Amino acid sequence: MSRVRANTVTNFAGTGTPSLPYGIQVGTGATFSGGTNTISLSTNGSERLSVNSSGVKEVKNGNLNIYRTYIDFSGDQSSTPLTAVALYRPADGTFAISTQNIERLRITASGNVGIGTDNPYEASGYKSLTLDDTTGGQLRFRSSGSDKGLIFNNGTEFQLYSFAGTPMVFKSAANESFRLDTSQRILKGWNGTAFDGPSNSTDIAVAGTSSNNGIQVGRYNGSYGAYALSIFRSRGATVGTNLPTQSNDDVGHITWWGDDGTNWRDIAEITGACDGNTDSGSSPGKIIFKTTKSSAVDSTQAMTIKANHNIEVHDGNIVFETAGNGIDFSATTDTAGMTSEILNDYEVGTWTPTLGGSMTLNSGTWAATGYYTKIGNIVNLEMKQSSGNVSWGLGGLIIAGVPFTPAGSGGGLGGAAGSLTNTSPNISMTVLQWSSGYIYASEAGASQTSMRINITFRVS
Repeated sequence: MSRVRANTVTNFAGTGTPSLPYGIQVGTGATFSGGTNTISLSTNGSERLSVNSSGVKEVKNGNLNIYRTYIDFSGDQSSTPLTAVALYRPADGTFAISTQNIERLRITASGNVGIGTDNPYEASGYKSLTLDDTTGGQLRFRSSGSDKGLIFNNGTEFQLYSFAGTPMVFKSAANESFRLDTSQRILKGWNGTAFDGPSNSTDIAVAGTSSNNGIQVGRYNGSYGAYALSIFRSRGATVGTNLPTQSNDDVGHITWWGDDGTNWRDIAEITGACDGNTDSGSSPGKIIFKTTKSSAVDSTQAMTIKANHNIEVHDGNIVFETAGNGIDFSATTDTAGMTSEILNDYEVGTWTPTLGGSMTLNSGTWAATGYYTKIGNIVNLEMKQSSGNVSWGLGGLIIAGVPFTPAGSGGGLGGAAGSLTNTSPNISMTVLQWSSGYIYASEAGASQTSMRINITFRVS
């Protein structure tokens, strides 16, 4: 091995820098060489680094690896470099990338990033990514080269876009809040489970296992009404086209469904409908209530509140489940002494008339049928004798078994009054009731199986 050590190299041919026209070999296969105002480094017979007379450094025939150090951009490049691709420092602490002589990306000294802009949005206390272009911008997401979704702005509207077959899921603290599925339904509480609700009205579906799952609408304001759930309809066939609704058009439904183990079944429904044609001066409406009866699977009309505010019961009865409640007529004009305006009872039925203490059965077998009608606190009793020859004396107790007690009973012959008639012989007289369970005759008489009694009285 030959070695040369030179502390000083002198050009003996004259003054100036020594010339090494064939370069310097600094190791096996590694040389420094130069040309007119240039210098280059070669390894293994290939040029790797060159510096030209303008100071341009070129890395050739290999990669530039930065290991445990950094590239320091210590001076500002005030204008965009005129080159195909450039990394540069446009200002102190700012980094930029340009392509085709146009700046494409900038990172500011505060850490904000701009794509398509040299002025990324600065929000105090936050870092931001700004996408800017004359026609909008998008942030696109792919998986294995297949488009899945994008955040998109076309200059006029902002979109969150999910490609076919990809649901859009919104989460909070790793838990799903809601999702927009591939059928464009908004699902809350399904947590990735395929939608399994009723097939109609499925734009928004809320599901859950708690009684707290549901939809709430509220308003806090001292001068305005509460928020509303608004349902509307036009006869126009396209969205935004307004054509008037007509009589009996259904405008909207609220429907309740029950699960039979396999299918969803309609159990109840409230419908808002037109009760006449709609125009600028009149929009009559009605509310239709439907329920599904036992041993049926479809709801049928039960009650309607009409445009004139009349209530129509189509099938079934109005039932007051608490005694003393009824229909309140307090809107009517009252007379002096009024004590109640509640009609709280209606009842019809039969009762069994029996012979009283003053009634004598002369022949045959006593038989009679009784009927009653009670409206509020007024009772009307009827009785028809069908067999037995009887007679009675003046003021005698003739009939027992009356099912109601008159108001003020026990007060003498001032109680309720009615009539007793009979044919063969012809009888017409007054009967009275003033004590519980009994009817008294005002005259003596006799009957031959054709006696009729009709009496009306008030009960407490």
